[in-house]
Amino acid sequence: MLYFFFKFLKITGKNCTAITNYISEGNSYTETMSILNSHSIYQKRLGEILIEADLVSIPQINVALKDQIYSHYLSYKRLGEILSMSGWIRQETADFFALDWPNLIQQNFRRPLGWYLHQSKLLEEKDINKILEEQKTIEIRFGTLAVLQGYLKKTTLDFFLIHLFPKEFNISPIKNINNTLQS
Repeated sequence: MLYFFFKFLKITGKNCTAITNYISEGNSYTETMSILNSHSIYQKRLGEILIEADLVSIPQINVALKDQIYSHYLSYKRLGEILSMSGWIRQETADFFALDWPNLIQQNFRRPLGWYLHQSKLLEEKDINKILEEQKTIEIRFGTLAVLQGYLKKTTLDFFLIHLFPKEFNISPIKNINNTLQS
């Protein structure tokens, strides 16, 4: 199984699904993190990161790369700029993953999930406030509400959780359910 996991991490164009399944199968946090660290995301190119986060598709990356090669106008543009000009991703999102993400995932200090989603421009401040307000009444975790309200894909949420909060990945989407079940 570890061989499959290593092979998966080397294959371009997959999102977090295989990593999600691997962790969901009950593999230990330590084992999972050692694998993730040995194939660290900060060694990946922007296109690979955006595909893994399920923010763009493989065909979109292929089109952008071909445009970069064959278009005189776009040959001086970076991949994130071309993806943004095509309307597939916001420029600020591309910049976040190209410039900030590699440093953020190496830090031991973690901010709330909403901060990362705001920095990446996947959520606006008004969206975060709406989620936090709803969270007060229905005790569902922030990321789950963001998915339920259509702000994020589940695979994008999984990407952030796996790389920033791996210990919380398998925790119930409903707050305090683990404590209630143990009582």
